[in-house]
Amino acid sequence: MVPQRASGNRTLAKLDASDLVVTVAFGFTLSSMLASADVALAEGAVALILVIALRYGMMEFSARSRRFARAERSEPSLRLRDGAQLPYAMRRASVTRETLEVVVRSARSRQQDDMSVVTLKSDGSFSAIGGEAARTGT
Repeated sequence: MVPQRASGNRTLAKLDASDLVVTVAFGFTLSSMLASADVALAEGAVALILVIALRYGMMEFSARSRRFARAERSEPSLRLRDGAQLPYAMRRASVTRETLEVVVRSARSRQQDDMSVVTLKSDGSFSAIGGEAARTGT
């Protein structure tokens, strides 16, 4: 818990793909450390600190290099525009019509025609903007 807190709030925020990889590596290392007699406690602690240090280094490098940041993070992508589904974009992200309908309903809209845009964010969540809100700028 202490190394997790020391590495900053980003470690505990919503996960993107690289955060997920680091979390899985952290969990695997921790479980190996606890379950295996072949891994010494000191070796496991060094491995955990190394995983956190590598993630911190990636975050720092990402903050300094725009090219690396773009390669590391995915950009939000449009799935619905002006009430019309974008089939190619939906297939590429494995988003079904049913999933889009749930997003539209959760945005308190009854029909897709009422929506201006629905985007899939890099953390896997959706953002929906109703047609009226997009037209008025609210």
